[in-house]
Amino acid sequence: MALAGLVRLVSRVAALAVLLHALFTVFRANPANVWYQHVETLASWSSLGLANLFQLADPRWTALVNYGLAAVVWLAVGSALASLIRRAAS
Repeated sequence: MALAGLVRLVSRVAALAVLLHALFTVFRANPANVWYQHVETLASWSSLGLANLFQLADPRWTALVNYGLAAVVWLAVGSALASLIRRAAS
């Protein structure tokens, strides 16, 4: 059960990081900010290679779509994997 909780926590943190990076990009946050840099580092690791999947005319929309898709994948896969672990433990 603890492993399932850990999987769910890690997937949610990764999803939060990519969503925050997308929002920072959309609202044009200051890239020199320390928090922005930390989130960007974590988001680049956890984007699952989806950061350049779609190339739209507006770079802000591109970031929102690509990183938003990565967040959805993290949440879906994390929840599914946690459920499988819980079932296997029962």
